[in-house]
Amino acid sequence: MKAWTLAELLLAISRESMMLIKRQAPALSNLPRKQEWEGFIEVLKVLFNLTDRVATLYVPVNEYLLFLDAVEDAVIDQMNAAFRKQAGPDYDDVPLKISIAAAFEDSQKFYHPHRFMITEEGAEKDKYLKAFGDALAGKLGARGNNTIVTTATMCAGSCIAAIKALMESAEGRSSSPTGRA
Repeated sequence: MKAWTLAELLLAISRESMMLIKRQAPALSNLPRKQEWEGFIEVLKVLFNLTDRVATLYVPVNEYLLFLDAVEDAVIDQMNAAFRKQAGPDYDDVPLKISIAAAFEDSQKFYHPHRFMITEEGAEKDKYLKAFGDALAGKLGARGNNTIVTTATMCAGSCIAAIKALMESAEGRSSSPTGRA
């Protein structure tokens, strides 16, 4: 249940982030569908990585990998359900599964070299968020566009609190990772 709800949150954040970025950079309003998909996947990558980092505070070690797999599966299931409604009974879910699994794996490779505590602010976390903004701007064909980089950085940085809040509410915990107020 926690993984399913978290997947809903990640997908909502991805959609809203892309809408906000397109609103902030009107030149992106007519993006080709492929580029928009690549941008959406880049947002999911950083969200998968942030979820991975936040989960270390809330999920027991012996359940950790199963939890991350459950989140990935829930994202795939929810996206497939949405696409199946649009495409009808002939919808092939394999490409989406491959795309999301690759995004999850890529998030580990691209974002994990950044070493920082998810609960603290600092230069390394700022570099991580900027790396995401730069990668997203590149996927959208607007490399170096400061508006996109700044908006993407803000979206990713602000979603940490939402992921933490969901993990805490799912556990019935207080606002501190240790469970103590």
